[in-house]
This record gives sequence, C-alpha cells and structure tokens, in this order.
Amino acid sequence: MQTETFGVASSKFLGKGLYRFQPEVSGSEGRWKNFTKEQFSRMSNDCYRVRIGKNYVWVGTWGGGLIKIDKNDSLKFFSKNEGIMGVTEDTNFVVITDIAEQGDLVWILNYKPRNANIIYLMRNDSLIYSFVNAYNPSYYLNTQLEIDEKGKKWIVSEHGYIFVFDDNGTIFDKSDDKWIAISRADGLNGNPTVIKFDNRGDLWVGTTYGLNIIVDLDEPLKAGSIRSVFALRDFYINDIAIDGANNKWVATKNGVWVLSPDGTNVIAQYDASNSPILSDDVKSIAFDLNSGVVYFGTEKGMTSLKTEFGKPAENFTTMKIYPNPFHPEKDLNVVIDGLVANSTIKIFTISGDLVKTIITPGGKTGIWDGKNEKGQYVPTGIYIIIAYNEDGTQVGIGKIAILRD
Repeated sequence: MQTETFGVASSKFLGKGLYRFQPEVSGSEGRWKNFTKEQFSRMSNDCYRVRIGKNYVWVGTWGGGLIKIDKNDSLKFFSKNEGIMGVTEDTNFVVITDIAEQGDLVWILNYKPRNANIIYLMRNDSLIYSFVNAYNPSYYLNTQLEIDEKGKKWIVSEHGYIFVFDDNGTIFDKSDDKWIAISRADGLNGNPTVIKFDNRGDLWVGTTYGLNIIVDLDEPLKAGSIRSVFALRDFYINDIAIDGANNKWVATKNGVWVLSPDGTNVIAQYDASNSPILSDDVKSIAFDLNSGVVYFGTEKGMTSLKTEFGKPAENFTTMKIYPNPFHPEKDLNVVIDGLVANSTIKIFTISGDLVKTIITPGGKTGIWDGKNEKGQYVPTGIYIIIAYNEDGTQVGIGKIAILRD
C-alpha cells in the first residue's frame, strides 16, 4: 500500500467489486470509490487480490481475470480473450490469485488453469510467456506469489507446499529452470497459508499451525534454514505484514499479534475486545509504510490503526514535531516524526538540563508524553528536542513549546 492510494478487494464469492481509497486533495477529505460490474461490463465483482505497483493498481479476480487500473481510474482487462486460460471446469472463468512486478515485467499467478500454465509473464500489456509447475504440473491450486531480491519466485500452494521457481535469469530459456518444493516434511510446522519477506530479506511463512522463518533463501532445504517461531505455535495464520521497524503484524483467527523483528517477543495484541477491530478472525492486514497506518480486513469490514512504525527516514531533514505548542491537559502526546532508523531522542530545557531520554521503537516516529523521568508533566516553557541515530553520525534538532493551564 502507498499513502497516495490503496485498494481493497471485497471477496472471492458474492463480492461487491473493488474499493479504492484516495486521500485528501487540496484540503478535501479522502474518499472511497467503488468499481463494480454494473459500471464495467467485463469486470467481476469477486475481487480476490489487490497489488499496488509502480504506476498501476493490479487486481486479480475470481473468474474475471486480471484488471489494471491507472491513475485516472481507467480499467484494462486481461482474461480468456487476451490469452489467459480459465479453470478446468470452464476455460472462460479465469482466476488470478496474485500479481508481482519485476522491472517492466508483470508476473501473473493463474489458479487451476486447464492447460496447467500457472504463471503468465506480461510486458507492455502483452502476454509474452507462460510456465507450468515443473515440479508437478498437476499442482495448480496456488494462491500467492512473491519475488525475492535475486528474482526467484516463491509460490504458496493449496497442495501444502511453497514452490520456489528460479529461472536463473534466463526467462526465455526453460532448460536451466529450477523448481523445488518446501513442505511440512522439510520443517514447516503446518501447511503454508501466507509468505512475506521482511526488511532483512528473510521469508516469514504463516501456516495452519503457526509461523516459520526461512533464513537461507539460496538453500531453503538445507538443515537449519527453516526455523520455528514459538510465540504463535498452533495458531492458524491468515496474513502477515511488516512495518518500518521490521516488526511482524500477524493476522490470526484470534486477533492480531505484533512480534519483535526476530519473533521472540510479543509487542502487542489486538482483537475485537480491546481495539476497533471488527472481528477476532482477521483475514488480511496491510501496512502503509509512509504514514505508519495499519489496516485490518475482516468479514465484517475494515478498520485502521495509527502506529509509530512507519518507514524510517534516510536523514533528519524532514523531522517535524507536533502539536506545537503542546497542551498536556488536552493533547495526548508530542509526536516527533521523520526519524531515522533506531533513533534516540533527548529532551532538554532551554538552559540545557536533560528532561527525558526516549528510545524509539525503530520506525519514523517517536512519542513524548510531556513528562520528565519522574513521570511528572514538565512546566510551561520552550524545550529542545534532539534526535540522533545509533552511531551519532546523524542529528536532528527541533523546539517545542509546552503550555500548561
């Protein structure tokens, strides 16, 4: 997702089309726009997957093929007429479960195709190549596609595998293609349901019985490459999102769990009883790294939560402090935005006395409650806020006015 726009798929059965949110422009409030079959005759209302690309929004549908949406909300459709094979029972019923961009190439994951072509490759709106599952062509019930830094394709399969497809950088030469399969027999603690690369390049795998991490993407079947995460053992994992501090937000049938970057600690837990989430069974989760807002999708609707874990800035040139002035009696916190990764914040009086030291959670935002180290609100006055990175080579400085009633 991006701050500029994002899309929400409604359902793979009895759906209501695609919802696209466009934030405020020129002072106006953001708005939702609904794309449906009633507006576009070739569209399927059963939207399964939304991917935000560099220039386009890509939508995979359950029966209507692939949709490409440009910045002007113009739609282009790719289905049986454009050369994508439909399911075995009806070749006109084209199910696209995922889309991934790689430079000027678009990889399209095709579900249950009669001709076994599970992957199509597109450039400039033209299909230029296709691939079967060389590990086993009959394993064609695949739901997710991710591409690692070396260009290998990682595919989640309903057959109980993660398939890894390596074209060795020679897309049009299938003689050197390599396919491997990863399953419970290789160390996964359940059948895979979702995969996500974190900020370090490790692959986090959600399964029917918890979480795994694949730390060696070059040799995933090597002993020790697949690790288990104890924190959510026996949980059914619906989705995973990674925030700007590399924390893992894990959607389960029992709410959302936030884990530390290595998965050893539970940072927070959200469900219908302690948060705005509409149901404990959270189906999907997505993170806007620019704003630090996380979105939760359930069968009852979608909610969002503002967090401190947006993508860190590269330097302190955009650091902002707000609200300024800060009124402790009516304002919740002082927000220091635009921080670099793992910043430390120090609050000083105008005369140079240290008031508070804050170790940030690692993302782009830090929070100060207006209190000193003793837990007391500081007096009215001007305060200096200094933020610096781990080795002290980058420093940001700002001022804030505190006004007490």
